[in-house]
Amino acid sequence: VAKADAATELPFLVDGPTPPPAKELGVFEVGFFREESDNRPLTVAAYQPGDPIFIRFVIAGYKLGPDNRLDVDYGVSVQDPDGKVIVEQKIAAKDTYSSIYPCRIVPGTLILTLSKSMPKGIYRVIVTARDHVGKQTVERPLEFSVE
Repeated sequence: VAKADAATELPFLVDGPTPPPAKELGVFEVGFFREESDNRPLTVAAYQPGDPIFIRFVIAGYKLGPDNRLDVDYGVSVQDPDGKVIVEQKIAAKDTYSSIYPCRIVPGTLILTLSKSMPKGIYRVIVTARDHVGKQTVERPLEFSVE
């Protein structure tokens, strides 16, 4: 009716994790936690026999296919202090999807429950991330102790 236009700019905040500056596939921002709901990782990854272990991390540096398609999975193995594999799951989780927005990180979580008869020592966890679009694989070794 008035044959007029009106426009304004409205600023808004966007918050979220900043992706690691990864040029190739990697497992980043690894933290060991005592409880699933903990916000801060342990300073020292030390547990008692029978404790649950929560490990959180992000995977970044994978390649995207057409339509921002990603195809990433990760697995885990745990070695005892002598280097013997005591737990192994080749694919613990898998993320495959496409979106109009490129996804820059894939969050990962591992939950391990120690046996009550777990011997004391330094244990090694190896997280293996695979990028099926970019045909990349990376292993990230981690350590925790049972005291």
